[in-house]
Amino acid sequence: MLKRLKAKEDSLEISIAKWVELAEGNGEDQADLNCALCETYKNRKRDHSTDCAKCPVCLKIGKRYCDGSPYELYVHVETDFSIDDAEREEKMRTLATKERDFLISLRKPS
Repeated sequence: MLKRLKAKEDSLEISIAKWVELAEGNGEDQADLNCALCETYKNRKRDHSTDCAKCPVCLKIGKRYCDGSPYELYVHVETDFSIDDAEREEKMRTLATKERDFLISLRKPS
């Protein structure tokens, strides 16, 4: 991801590609550690008051840290060990598809 960002690839497109992989049951979510949007828009300094302020997800939803997006539900399912692995994987793929579609909806019209 970092190489792609350094090559000036669009962070939204990199994030969409991540969620395409997750929706297909591949890849891995490491929260903000492998999110191109977080890498671009999250303040890595101690003052977190400006975190996400210009992130397209935050601008659309009006909340920071992807709260209110399909990702919030994805994290809940990912950490819900009261359901069996197969059911969790299925739900995670469904929510990954919703997150992918949500991110696609944030593309600027061409």
